[in-house]
Amino acid sequence: MYASIVLVGGEESVNTLRRNNRALHYVREAFGHLKAIGALHEAVAFVKDACQLLGMTFSEGSDAIDSYGVVTIGKTEAISFKDTVELVKGAKDFTTAFSYAMSQLKNYQRELDGLASMVAY
Repeated sequence: MYASIVLVGGEESVNTLRRNNRALHYVREAFGHLKAIGALHEAVAFVKDACQLLGMTFSEGSDAIDSYGVVTIGKTEAISFKDTVELVKGAKDFTTAFSYAMSQLKNYQRELDGLASMVAY
């Protein structure tokens, strides 16, 4: 009943997600159902661990990367949740890539390349 998910990061928030198996399941389920997934900052590592697939790429720097509808940006100047929200609203690279991934409703390339069935949920 959702079109996409976004994890904005924050060390404390991501540590809470890591302790919650339902959060892990939720990300994996979104991936398996071909939904767009966005991750910023520390949440990039969480999504990468949740998917654990060879061939996918994740941002480690300030460039937004779209890999099979999983849009990530690893480092920015944002230091708080409010700053992160403002950054995402103004950052055309991440916003454009994620908006496009969401507009597709599903990322069928994941299924065509056999990735959707490789993540247990």
